[in-house]
Amino acid sequence: MAGLAYQPRGRNSNQELPRGSGLGVAALLIVLLFVFAPRMNLENLSIGAYDSLIRVLARRDGVTSDSKPGPQNPELLMYKEASTVSVRKDWGITSLAINGRTNASDSEDMPTQVMLGQMPLLLAPNIKNGMVVGFASGVSAGAMLQSPLGALDCVELEPATVEAASYFEHVNHRPLTDPRLRVIMTTPGPTCASPKRDTT
Repeated sequence: MAGLAYQPRGRNSNQELPRGSGLGVAALLIVLLFVFAPRMNLENLSIGAYDSLIRVLARRDGVTSDSKPGPQNPELLMYKEASTVSVRKDWGITSLAINGRTNASDSEDMPTQVMLGQMPLLLAPNIKNGMVVGFASGVSAGAMLQSPLGALDCVELEPATVEAASYFEHVNHRPLTDPRLRVIMTTPGPTCASPKRDTT
């Protein structure tokens, strides 16, 4: 509005008026855009290129919600930014995605997640302590803690994944409640860890 009211002095006033008016109109449009623009669609932002392509290919090949039991009602359960960490529920399957790429779920990914936790324990000469890189859904850490392991350190880059693990408590054995677990954050952020254990 100030740009529209601005009237420059001097001989070049006729040339400056259109420029000032243009700046005022542009500023007004920017303000209106912030006020009236629709909210970001977090559902679409959390899907990512990979999952979008899979969904398109599935529809093209005739794989629809009717191919899986239960209703297909996508529901965004969590959305948090740093890395983009989201938890969603599709076809009754809860999945965790980082930057749009699914990293864990409570369905098809379960054998891999459990195996990654338990296979090293089967091969180790002793299982006094262990370490897992990446917490994600907490399934691998929880699988390791089902053994008589003495202590487990988990290194995680993204604090939001630890928060997201609460949506997987029905399959991850709640590792954050186990005093043998210590979650080590390697980036600044809130510390998420189980109670400190005695290392003496």
